[in-house]
Amino acid sequence: MELKRYDEALTSFEQFDLQKNNGFTPYVKWYKALTLVKLEQEEKALVLLQELANSANPMQKMAKDIITDLN
Repeated sequence: MELKRYDEALTSFEQFDLQKNNGFTPYVKWYKALTLVKLEQEEKALVLLQELANSANPMQKMAKDIITDLN
């Protein structure tokens, strides 16, 4: 993502099973959501951001902030 290769980043994030709730899941959701925003797929990003905002995790506050910015 840092290299601005968003399509490649999204492909990598999609390989991660988001249904498995482990320590990496919030971070994968976060970076996948940011990638979707960069790809102008804000509705898909908002779904992930809402999931993050509605559960206790390290990305919760930042997800709420981004949701506010996108709306």
